[in-house]
Order: sequence, then structure tokens, then C-alpha cells
Amino acid sequence: MRPQDGQPWVSLAQPFEQEWRGRDAFSMVRALDGEMYRDVPGRRTLRFSAFGRSWFLKHHTGVGWKAVLGDWFRGRRPVTGADNEWHAIRALRAAGIDTMTAVAFGRRGGNPAGRESFLITADLEEQAGEPMVDLETLCAGWVQKPPPVAFKRALLRRLAQISRALHGVGITHRDYYLCHFLLPRSQLSEKDSRNLTPVLIDLHRALLQPPRLRRWVEKDLASLWFSARYAGLTSRDLLRFLRVYHDRPLRQLLRRQPHSWQRIEHRADAMLRREQIRQQRVRAQCLLPPPGSPVGQWWRGSAEQRDQIPRSLRTALGRCHDAGWLPVDRALSDVREVDARTVIELTGAGRLRDTLAPDKARQANLAAFLSWFPESLDTRPDTPPPAMLQAARHDRWRRISPNLYRDSIQVRRWSGGGRQAVYKRRLGGPDWNSFLRDPDAVMRGGHMLKDGDTTTVVQLTLAGQECVVKRYNLTGTMHALKRAPRASRAWRHWYHAHRLLTLGAWTPEPLLIMERRIGPLRRQAWLVTEAVPGRDLLRDFDTMQDVCARQRVLERFGEWFRFMRRHGVNHGDMKISNFIDHPAGLVVLDLDGMRWPATQSGFERGDLRDRRRFMRNWREQPDWHAEAQSMLADINVTDTLTD
Repeated sequence: MRPQDGQPWVSLAQPFEQEWRGRDAFSMVRALDGEMYRDVPGRRTLRFSAFGRSWFLKHHTGVGWKAVLGDWFRGRRPVTGADNEWHAIRALRAAGIDTMTAVAFGRRGGNPAGRESFLITADLEEQAGEPMVDLETLCAGWVQKPPPVAFKRALLRRLAQISRALHGVGITHRDYYLCHFLLPRSQLSEKDSRNLTPVLIDLHRALLQPPRLRRWVEKDLASLWFSARYAGLTSRDLLRFLRVYHDRPLRQLLRRQPHSWQRIEHRADAMLRREQIRQQRVRAQCLLPPPGSPVGQWWRGSAEQRDQIPRSLRTALGRCHDAGWLPVDRALSDVREVDARTVIELTGAGRLRDTLAPDKARQANLAAFLSWFPESLDTRPDTPPPAMLQAARHDRWRRISPNLYRDSIQVRRWSGGGRQAVYKRRLGGPDWNSFLRDPDAVMRGGHMLKDGDTTTVVQLTLAGQECVVKRYNLTGTMHALKRAPRASRAWRHWYHAHRLLTLGAWTPEPLLIMERRIGPLRRQAWLVTEAVPGRDLLRDFDTMQDVCARQRVLERFGEWFRFMRRHGVNHGDMKISNFIDHPAGLVVLDLDGMRWPATQSGFERGDLRDRRRFMRNWREQPDWHAEAQSMLADINVTDTLTD
């Protein structure tokens, strides 16, 4: 029985009923924290641990009147909270369909645009006692490596049976995609559909007994078929699905409903076109690859791994191209390992047959993926021409540069307490929240690296990640007045770091920047970057007597000077302390004084200053000084170098 709108309603099962007895459930939910899966205005989804187990929370704080009225104008029933999913879970369980287990639900507030609600469900993997894989991930590699025919047909039959049971009781999912089915990994070799138990999740938008049921049923089936297109399924597979779904012979089905499956295909094709357009917008917001991407693995891997990763990526792309698909390079976030094999998820991929020059399209697609790696790989065999790779990098920078300081899929902008911050959305947990509230208090718990007049630098651990925090101080009233109308050094560092990383240089990834402001005037600023391990050149170069090691370091500096000349950038502070020697390459630090001059003469002046500052590093080391000067001469440096 449903309560009337506006009346508070809380339903708790064990162990929440016992542990939260006598407490305000909504206050308890607001205090929960954990691994964030989704954080959008009005809703957050996270995984947390409590009472010795793992749980998932969906917490709604109101969608706003704009969203409510927008849904009504489009002829849709607005979803204003977690109660929709709560009732859908109960209805699916009554119909015998495997789904989530709800253990806590609450709702309060009569205003549909500002209603607060929550839903807590058990962790399915913990319930099953084994890892689970969503069907979209499972099927992502089927284009590149087809599955056993018996397993594919058994899975098709099982999905058709679940769909028939779901729609048979008047329920439509409205997000009926393969990614919302979870399958235990132990069942990946099953050939009998009766032994397969996919679990249907994410019932946030499900409708119970909706008007115009046929329309929503066709939308569900088209959504499922759309997501299966990227799994390499064919129209013949669709007909097999429909035969089981309608539970009648295919000949009879086509005679009585000749246009049913055609409407489904047409709607799926329309979804495909819209998804390709959407993925291009998403692509323009992908600033950097995630930490676990092939690029992150390349930087931190062994020499053998750094050789293998690009080769595996080229092989996976070749299989996609041979199958007729052009994947979208969403910062390599769609590249994953499935059964010890590199596969690429094809969501939003274009069709090779739709291009006028297939060979050129394949080369350009390969260049888009490989351009995320450093320039040092551009001359390897089986790669596109270096000019094409550089064009791909510059094209990507033009797309992402407008999104550096905006809310996007990777970046969140925050303001509060007289401060404004921009940070990566993947950061979450109490440590990061504490830093946003009081950064100086968090810094006091770190290891001091530098305590200067204008900068204070500490290294600390935030949410399990080693970070370097840099605070830009104000030395006095005149300094504060001079800096107030200008973008802070942290703000500029965020820009320079992303531009360098996009163009193939290595600098620590910026994670967060924050400024204290009085209206448009800026005061103190903070910068948080990842901590990169490696050799401290300032500390070690005095004891570096090995000629080969010294030559390798100077060669890397030569590569950096060539990079700056190639892209027209001046570092501004070429002290040896601003570089780290890592096995994968030179890591560039301290980008506060970096410039991208608009004219060649401006670049040459900055380049001369960089080279003079670079040579001052070796004043006390005659061997280093001579070799460094020879290195600069090798890259066509003809200006007189003075100390």
C-alpha cells in the first residue's frame, strides 16, 4: 500500500531496522560516504560498507521544477525520487525476475521537485559470492572474438524469456540496455538458458502499468537491440529473440505482425545515430585517460609492457576495422581486458562502410587512439605518419580546451565559503571533502617538501592516493593587490598541464585547483597533483658519475627542448629541481611560468631564457656543462650561451 504524497515514509529491513532504530534515517543517509559511482545535481549513487557488508545507495534530493516540467511537456512521467525504483523491485520479484534486493527506503516532502528520498540495496556480487559482469562488457569483445554459438543462443533465449515475463506483467524498464544485466562469471560457459540467471538492475525509470504499453514495450526491445548491435549480433539473432519472446513460430509471427520487428529495427537505428552524435560530445569533454587506461599502464609499466600495450591496442583496432566499425576514442576509457585479450567497446562507433575513403578512415581512427601516447612512439612501425598523429593531438586540444574549467563528464566546478574549485569527478570520499572545507588543516598532516615565502608544498595521501599539494601564498598587501585581478598560478597550471598531457609530454596530472575569492578578486590558491615517483635530479646529479646515465638524462632534456620548439612553448623555469627522471621519460614540474607565445619572435626570446637558465644548472659541473652545451648545439641552437 502506497502512502499519500507528502507523508514521510521509511521502510527498513535488517540490519538497518535494528541499527537505525530511534534515529532519523535521512540524517543517517546524508552522512554515508563511500565509492562514488554517480554524482549529479539532485542525485548521488555510491557503494558503502556498513555492518560488515557492502551496500549501494541512491540518494535523491530533488530534481527541480525545470526537469519536472520538461518531462511533462515531452509527454513523459517525471521520475522525482527513489520510490519508483522501490516499487519496481517489488513488482519484479513478484513476477519471478531476478533483480536487486532492497533493504531500506525512505521518502519525505510533498513538493515533487524538491522531494528527498533514498534506496539502499544489497551488493549483488557479495550476495552471489562471486564477481559479476554486465552483459555490455561481456559482449564488447564479441565483434573481435565471437563467443561459442551455444552460449550466445542460450543467452538470447534467456533474455527473451526475461523480457516476456517483464512486459507480460505490464512493466517497462525504459533503460533496457545490456549494461543493466549482470551475470555471474561462473555462468560464462553455460550452454543451457535455464542455468543462466542474469540480474536486472537500475530500475530508476521503470513504469508499472503505463498507458500506451505497446509503445514502451517496443522502446524497450529497440533499446536492447540497439545495445546488442555493438556485440556483433545480426538480424537473424533478432528473429531468434522475437520467436522466443512471442512464444510462437517465426512464420506465424511474421504473418500476424509483419511490421513489428521492422519498427524495432528502425527505432534501434535511430538510437544508433543519436548515440553517435552524443558520443562525439562526450569525446570533446574527455580531458585525459582514466588512471587504469592503457596510457596510465604504459607510463607506470615495465619496458616490456610499454612495448606490448600499443601493439595490443593496434591489434584490437584492426579487428574492429575488419568487422566494419570505427570506435570512438573517448580517452581510451573503452579499452579493456576481457579474457586476457584487449578489446574495445563499440558504443557510439561509426560504420566503416559509411565513409568515402575507408583506408584513410582506418588510419585516422588509429591515429586518434595512438595520439594519447607520448610522441616518442610516433616513429614506431605500424603507426600512422607522425604528421597525422600530431594533427590528431592538436585537433583534440581544440575540442577539449573550452571544457577545462566547466562542469563535464570528467570535471566538476564547486563553490562555497568564499572559495571556488575545479576538480576531477572521480575524486570522492571524506578526505577530499575535508580538503574542500579546510585545505590548510589537511596540509598540516602532510610531509613538508618546501616552505617558502610564496609557495608551500607538502606531500600527503588523500583517499588512498599519493598527492602533492601546493599552496600559493601572498607575501604582503602589494603582492595581494598585484595578484588579485589576475588568474592564479594554480589556475594557469591547470591549463598548461592539460595542454602538455594532450600533446604527449608527461607532467603530473592535476587533480584539483582552488582559489579563495572576494567577488572577482583572487587571493590564495591551492593546487593538488598526483605524486610521480622517480629520481630526484637535484639531489642525485652531483653523484651521477656514470657517463651512460648522464648521457641518457641529457638526451631526455634534448627531447624536451625539441618538444618545446616543435609546439612553440616556453617553460619559464628550467631549474633541475623542476624535473623528475622516470624510467618512462622526463617528468616536467612547476608549470606556473609556462607560456605559449603567439609569435615566433616571442617564442625565441623565451627559448633563449630557458636555455640560459638550463645552462646555469651545470656551473659547478664542467663535464655536465660541456655535454649540455653540445646537446643544445645538436638541436640547432646557435645563440651564445652565457652563465
